[in-house]
Amino acid sequence: MKGSTKKEFEKVEFKDLDVSGYKLLSKSFHECTFEKCDFTKAIFLDSVFTNCHFKSCNLSLTNLKGTSLQGVKFTECKLVGINFVEVNNLLIEIDFNACLINNCNFSELMLSKTNFINSEVVDCDFYKTNLTASDFSGTTLTGTLFDQTNLSKADFSDAKDYSINPVNNKLKEAKFSLPEAISLLNVFDIKIGI
Repeated sequence: MKGSTKKEFEKVEFKDLDVSGYKLLSKSFHECTFEKCDFTKAIFLDSVFTNCHFKSCNLSLTNLKGTSLQGVKFTECKLVGINFVEVNNLLIEIDFNACLINNCNFSELMLSKTNFINSEVVDCDFYKTNLTASDFSGTTLTGTLFDQTNLSKADFSDAKDYSINPVNNKLKEAKFSLPEAISLLNVFDIKIGI
């Protein structure tokens, strides 16, 4: 892929690929698989990923400005410092399983029915994000901000270390597990005895 003038890739399996720091402009990937690839500081400007699967990849500080992510799955990947707000937000459909997602911005995106399952979502921003019916089950959410976010019907079963203000977020029919659900009362500055 790097150094290639080819613009479109279909049903290609990329393994152990290192394109860290490379600029990949206006590339199109359809039903491709990326396994153990390093995309650290790579720049994918105005590219398209459709029905692709990233497995055990490093996407730290990857630039996805203007890029479409449709039906894209990330499994056991490291995603650090990615500004998802810059992707083509009309064409975003993503799924995370067992990933490390650190310092990423998902603000004001339409991410209903998005999976963040069994992952670590650390110091991320979900400001005015639509996460209706999204799944955070088994996920640790240390330092992650939910502000004016729609979490209706979201699943936080067995999720840990979240701080969600029920006053400024929509939580109708959201699922939570005890004892972590007690943290929802922190905003009220009350004490609960045993």
